Amino acid sequence: MRWLTPLIPRSRYQQGGRVMDFDRILADVPDYKVFKTVDELGESSAVLAERFPKHVQKRVIGKAQNGEEIEVLIIGKGSKNVLLFGCPHPNEPIGSMTLDYLSEKLAENPAFLEQLDLTWYIIKCVDPVGTRLNEGWFKGPFTPRNYCKHYFRPASYQQVEWTFPVQYKTLNFDQPLPETQALMRIIEEAKPDFMYSLHNAGFGGAFYYVSSDLPRVYEGLRNHAMRRGLPLHRGEPEMPFVKIFSDAVYKLPRIAEMYDFFAANSQSDPATIIRSGTCSVDYLEKYSPNAFTLVCELPYFYDRQIEDTSKLESSLRDSLLQGMDFEREMVETLQANFQPYLGSLEASPFVDSVQEYLEMAPANLEAKGMFISSSKGFDQQATVAQHFDSVINARFHRMLILGMALRAMERTLPGITDDDATQVKAGKDAIQMYLNSIQTQLEGELNYTVIPIRTLIQVQLGSAIEVLQGRGLIP
Repeated sequence: MRWLTPLIPRSRYQQGGRVMDFDRILADVPDYKVFKTVDELGESSAVLAERFPKHVQKRVIGKAQNGEEIEVLIIGKGSKNVLLFGCPHPNEPIGSMTLDYLSEKLAENPAFLEQLDLTWYIIKCVDPVGTRLNEGWFKGPFTPRNYCKHYFRPASYQQVEWTFPVQYKTLNFDQPLPETQALMRIIEEAKPDFMYSLHNAGFGGAFYYVSSDLPRVYEGLRNHAMRRGLPLHRGEPEMPFVKIFSDAVYKLPRIAEMYDFFAANSQSDPATIIRSGTCSVDYLEKYSPNAFTLVCELPYFYDRQIEDTSKLESSLRDSLLQGMDFEREMVETLQANFQPYLGSLEASPFVDSVQEYLEMAPANLEAKGMFISSSKGFDQQATVAQHFDSVINARFHRMLILGMALRAMERTLPGITDDDATQVKAGKDAIQMYLNSIQTQLEGELNYTVIPIRTLIQVQLGSAIEVLQGRGLIP
């Protein structure tokens, strides 16, 4: 893609006869065709530390639940610290590719690195166990069907990003995962001035979460996506209680806000709905109160409907309720064809994730339904983008739960008796038939393209640079 204007005109340094700056770093991103596996990321880090021992320190900061080491690369020796970590959810590998590329560029350009005056703490993959369970789709083909077939996302109480300790009203969570403890230690040690949790979505438009209001960077953030042909998110926020700072820019949700939302919109104790702890930004603020956190959410797939702001005759409330109707139907399918066989299924993170979803769905649907029904803002006409997000995109993301249910049942079948196997197989076949019908319907509704990995890296990295400059952390 040809740049229409210089993206970032500052932070330039002559390196080996070539001007090295952030424009050059962004332009040099390779045209990756696949995502790197956990092993490939580890090999890359080892090579980098061996090539540049003066500037790159590779250190073990903890172990995953299976005993696998979690590593951080410490690059540079600047006066200010920044922390960037990838795969906060294991189905989100864009960030690991961004960090793999960035770490190489920083190490290869020591004069430029010194000029930035930062110490970079880079964790390419903070959840290696979960990420390995997604590697089936990392090499393609990049289609919604293949993504669903090999998709994994842990139950909330098994997510690295959402198992930081918290005590708020009736919610008391103090069971951080080993991976989370590793992240806690590096936060306590580095006390970073900037933290970047590199998330991404599956389908939708680009949007950002920030820990506090910083209006001077919002146009730049949006431009990093739009200049590269990525649409902005034009639908509703992921969670109803999220504060909107600007177009496609939201305040990072906190566990207290989630708790209070459920308290206001459900008959249940919020502590029985929220099974997890809090997130990294809450923990960071204990050790670095003035730090700034950025999350850049980017999709793998794009459909023009995502950015269509033309009005429909129906209301936004109608679209949201239609999306909820599908979710209820899916819950009923799983209750009939998955839940009865929980006693026969082999223990696995797939079972944990689907089981938690089924346990939480009734209260979540109750709270969401009450909020949608009582809020006047949903009376407005829905745009095509809002309808797409509320109905089609919601269906895409919910079908991933069906994919995990199938993986749980497939793992079990080879090791159970004939009678149990017959029942589990019947349930599996029913879920597969239902999933096939959803996927066929989606394929009729979608006209999607796959976003190049190179583009996604450029947007994630460019967004970090935008905020670092906006906060005065780099020249």
